[in-house]
Amino acid sequence: MVNEEKVRVMTGIALTETKYGREEVKEGGYFRSDYIRFRMTSAMWDITVSYFFLLLLIGIYHADYLFKNAASLPYGLIGAIILVTYILFMIIAGMGSYVYYAREYIRKRRILEEYCRQLDALSGFYHKNEEETGDDATVGV
Repeated sequence: MVNEEKVRVMTGIALTETKYGREEVKEGGYFRSDYIRFRMTSAMWDITVSYFFLLLLIGIYHADYLFKNAASLPYGLIGAIILVTYILFMIIAGMGSYVYYAREYIRKRRILEEYCRQLDALSGFYHKNEEETGDDATVGV
């Protein structure tokens, strides 16, 4: 005989896995600090690479001026501006990514808690079935 409540719980589990994917369910199991640290490190690396590609593009765009005035350019000032801009950009991006990934962690953790609640409910159906039948056979829906 089909247990409609059990079917609803199993459908909810399947929808959670389909909608959010196994990746989000897996990532919800990390510790908060580990998740945020890993994601921020990845974001900072991506921002650093992007910043230096941007500098390269700016340098290529102004290559004619740079080659004509190579002897008279204030390299110390240019380097200081690049370094200060990079540090400020990293601070702002770091704070933004921290806030973003902290919220993402909370969202994924809620999804994981709902998923675990559904699995516990399904497990309860199987334990109830074992008690009623008196054996370990959990066949059927």
